Amino acid sequence: METARSTVQKIVYWHEELPPAEGEVMHDHMIEATSERVSGSIVRHGELWHRCYDTLMENTRLRLEQEVKRLGGDYAHVLDEHIDSRRDEAKGESWLHGRFSYVLYRLRH
Repeated sequence: METARSTVQKIVYWHEELPPAEGEVMHDHMIEATSERVSGSIVRHGELWHRCYDTLMENTRLRLEQEVKRLGGDYAHVLDEHIDSRRDEAKGESWLHGRFSYVLYRLRH
């Protein structure tokens, strides 16, 4: 017989993705993450934006997976995000910064 724990492999569910129904809400949380730094200015939806956005989302997924494990949960459902660009004028570098609110779930036993 297959258990509920063995049916969940995915850890991060984004926005409209429905997490498994057998989960129990533990807490609401928020994390922050950043992308790689790039030379130049980031223009929204330009080439550098997309490059940084990809690394931001990968870094966020990795951070969420770490937090789920650290907090004793089984998966997270990201509900909201706020992404903006940051710039270090002295170094001529830009990057994306994101804040992500999510709900932590654990499987019912």
